Amino acid sequence: MQIPLDQINTTLENSIDALDRARAADLGELAAVRSAKFAGLERDRARLVDKLGEQDPRVLALDQKLSQHRALLPVYRMEAALSATVPPKVGERGWALYGNVVDASRAPVEGVTVAVYLGEAWDQRLGHACTDKNGNFALETSDTSKVETRYTLHVLRDGQTIHIDSAPVQVVAGKIEYREVTLDASTAACAPPPGGDATHPPASGSQ
Repeated sequence: MQIPLDQINTTLENSIDALDRARAADLGELAAVRSAKFAGLERDRARLVDKLGEQDPRVLALDQKLSQHRALLPVYRMEAALSATVPPKVGERGWALYGNVVDASRAPVEGVTVAVYLGEAWDQRLGHACTDKNGNFALETSDTSKVETRYTLHVLRDGQTIHIDSAPVQVVAGKIEYREVTLDASTAACAPPPGGDATHPPASGSQ
């Protein structure tokens, strides 16, 4: 008895999705535990400072632990968010680019605009995306025959480009690409990029 290839692919995809959800739950729980421990260490530090002063060796040791917690907590939260992210699905002629925008500490950057540019102009046919609270974004098209093949990825805030990713974006039929964009920027309101090509209307369903 032969099992259809589509059935095998569906089973594998469901298994991977289940594993990702389990990993996201585990990482979320770990982040919660670290947050509670961080709060406890902060209280301990305040009591020791009142009693012993800022330069006491025990206070300095606690400062080192707190620094480690501050560095690790955003990483756990981001990894949990990544595991919970469902990749877009595209057809044979479709294409998608999805990912996250984070700052230097890997904390998510919410509310910035992500779009692909051809030279100096935003290609409206591929739409734009606004990052959510986890820094997630997704750009996609159902028909790659209508667009170019190589672009640059821009991140904008208040209509101004604040980051251009060094790796080119290649639009290839049937391809789904993940990209993590790291920048040092605060969150801002999301708006469509300026300077769109007026000959092409914005893609329907732009995020």
